[in-house]
Amino acid sequence: PAGEKPPPFLSRCVIVILNPRENTQRHILNTSRKTLSALAFSPDGKLIVTGENGHRPAVRVWEVEEGAQVSALQGHQHGVACVAFSPTARYLVSVGYPHDMAVNVWDWKKGSLVASNKVSCKVTTVSFSGDSYFVTAGHRHVKFWFLDSSREPKINKTVPLEGRSGLLGQLHDNLFCGVACGRGLTSGSTFCISSSGLLCQFNEKRVLEKWIFLKVGGSFPLIFCGCANGTVRIFQARDMRYLSDLPKPHPLGVDVTQTPPPRYQRLRGPRVLPPKPPGPASIAELRGFRPRSPHRSSRWGSGLNRRPILRMARMGGAVRLTGGVGSPKTSFSPSFRDTDAV
Repeated sequence: PAGEKPPPFLSRCVIVILNPRENTQRHILNTSRKTLSALAFSPDGKLIVTGENGHRPAVRVWEVEEGAQVSALQGHQHGVACVAFSPTARYLVSVGYPHDMAVNVWDWKKGSLVASNKVSCKVTTVSFSGDSYFVTAGHRHVKFWFLDSSREPKINKTVPLEGRSGLLGQLHDNLFCGVACGRGLTSGSTFCISSSGLLCQFNEKRVLEKWIFLKVGGSFPLIFCGCANGTVRIFQARDMRYLSDLPKPHPLGVDVTQTPPPRYQRLRGPRVLPPKPPGPASIAELRGFRPRSPHRSSRWGSGLNRRPILRMARMGGAVRLTGGVGSPKTSFSPSFRDTDAV
């Protein structure tokens, strides 16, 4: 569909673009042969920006359809930890490794470095909020960086990037591994996730306004048993109590993005019902039923140890036959109640 962005991922010096609908892949090879360390899409999905590892790494911009490189920017020394486009794709930001400590803002179409500054801690992620500011997050670090676009037309050199730290309060000793700036009604908010399981919200004044715990308590060991018919059953390891069955995978040809069918509904052909148990019409045949002797080979209904059937109970639509003392018992589809007896 128009505007849909296929998910890309990195494999050493190759960008792999996966189309899950067609189950196909396309590849973009980094011509410098350096290992890629960061990747991000442009908002319209037509461009990809990557960062590299190694000495004097480059920040490169690629066209998704053609797979061609359209820009190469060098401003880091040891490696690029994360990259991101601005919402209008006019700028892109790149953050270096801890030994690099550089935060660079690029006008990638002109190939110029617009603004730059240093950080003293490990940064793991970055997110833009409009073309006016962006947020970086990492180890004990959430910082808001502001772009002064009014100074750009007057000067042609890199300007210092102004940054202000978020007020973390009692959560200052956390590793923040994800950040996202709000859109629309939440455009003044910034959301962060920590490795300790916290979802945090910062307001427009950079103050940590609220947070919640994402971890679920009460975990207990489980046993998963795979059965011959494809069913996976779950038991509690403590007391072997049966809990549930895992849902079976959807049949081939089902679009999982649409409303799913009932769990065990057949999509093609009539439903096959199990054969009905013998009814009253077959009682005469059942009276000739005889078990196979354990001492000699014989046919059903042979003349050995003929004993009359003493009781036959109809149980919920099934039949159970019970012989005399010392004779074997045969049951068909056992139930929990007797409806009538003969």
